[in-house]
This record gives sequence, structure tokens and C-alpha cells, in this order.
Amino acid sequence: MTGVGRQLRSIREQRGQGLAEVADALRINIQYLEAIENDLPGELPPGPFARLYTQAYGEYLGVTVPGMEPPNGRLETPETLPVVPHPPPSAEETRQRRMVVRIGILMLAVTVAVLVVRTCG
Repeated sequence: MTGVGRQLRSIREQRGQGLAEVADALRINIQYLEAIENDLPGELPPGPFARLYTQAYGEYLGVTVPGMEPPNGRLETPETLPVVPHPPPSAEETRQRRMVVRIGILMLAVTVAVLVVRTCG
């Protein structure tokens, strides 16, 4: 990414656009755009964000940033986390959930009844 940030800054400045304007349009933190323009990828979030933010910035300015294409046309993804199945709820948990739902429905019915009596009464 060396030198790319300076080129993007130059294009932005030639167009008379402020960095805050670009940050708002792209919805990217202005500090990250400053890091891109200053060729400081270590100040960007980890993972594919440095490449993706730089690519989005280039696309916004209407230029192709060389070397920003994902390898093999695929984005990098983190290792998938193992899926831990949740045990089914116990009979007691199921009973408690049903009771909470019934109380909620009862409270809603009472509230509606009070409103009807107030408006019609």
C-alpha cells in the first residue's frame, strides 16, 4: 500500500473534497482515512479492513487501486467458530416461559380494557 495513500489524497485534494466529506460518504472513520492517506496500515483495524477501506476509498474517487483485489476473487475470512449446540430447555424453563407469556397477554388485555373504558366511558 506504499504511496497509494498519497495518491488518493492528491486526487481528493484535486477534486476539492474534504476528508470529512469522504468519511461521511463512505461511512468510514476519518482516522482510518487519515491512516490510509499517510500510508499507515498498522493504524487500520485488523483483518481485511485495510484493503477493503482503501479499495472503497479508491472506488469513491473513481480510481482502481492496484493490489487491492482480493486473492482468487475471494475475501479473507476468519476461522469459523465451533458451533456449540444449546441443550433444549427443561420442563421447568418451558413452564416459566409460558407463564411469562400468559402474564404479558393478561397485562396487555387489561391495558386495552382500561383504554377502551376511558375513551368510551
